[in-house]
Amino acid sequence: MEGYERHEQRKQRIVKNEVSFAQYNERRKAFEEAASEPIPFVCECGDETCFMAVELLPHEWNAAHRREDQFVVVPDHIEPDLEAVVEQHAGYWVLRKFELPSTTLGP
Repeated sequence: MEGYERHEQRKQRIVKNEVSFAQYNERRKAFEEAASEPIPFVCECGDETCFMAVELLPHEWNAAHRREDQFVVVPDHIEPDLEAVVEQHAGYWVLRKFELPSTTLGP
């Protein structure tokens, strides 16, 4: 049971990191909504030490986040036991969680 608890704690930590970065990026996008050039967003991977930038236009960011279980990351920043790549673009990938987290995703 201890292994299961560690796995669940790891999963929740990763989701918390992804959600925090996505919420930050949402505020950034709202501030620069009219941008005609790519905006540097923070990679929304689960690695709490990653602060790499992914550059997207506002409409690309909106399309990537059309579902609440999707996140934008630098290519190869994936937790394969928790998520899958649903789109690959030149400078970023869109990931989808296998299951929605049990924590609240609201602000």
